[in-house]
Amino acid sequence: MNTYLDYYNKLTEIEKKNSPKELFFKGNFSLLEYGRRVSVVGSRNVSEMGVKRTRFISNFLVDSQITVVSGLAEGVDATAHLSAIERKGKTIAVIGTPLGQYFSVKNKKLQDQIANEHLLVSQFPEN
Repeated sequence: MNTYLDYYNKLTEIEKKNSPKELFFKGNFSLLEYGRRVSVVGSRNVSEMGVKRTRFISNFLVDSQITVVSGLAEGVDATAHLSAIERKGKTIAVIGTPLGQYFSVKNKKLQDQIANEHLLVSQFPEN
């Protein structure tokens, strides 16, 4: 099994300069190594039309064998993850807290599902 250090050592000098020195993850790390990935991010206060557009984009990405990456915030981010999962695709959540913390608490179930079935990534260590 590859580790973050294996991944970090593959980065260019510029990528290393701008990346966190450590990553913490739970789930399928190979989602970072293989295949294509596209980030889908947007408003936390998403409109009904924004939800429809986010679902359309995420479904298109999944149908194109592309992993959906987002930040797990409410709104567009959560919609992108949920759409990818519902479409039987792959998703990566990059969160701004340690892996064992939840922000927002509304997304706790989704965060746990992503950690168990997809990939959850953070640059913050557990306290």
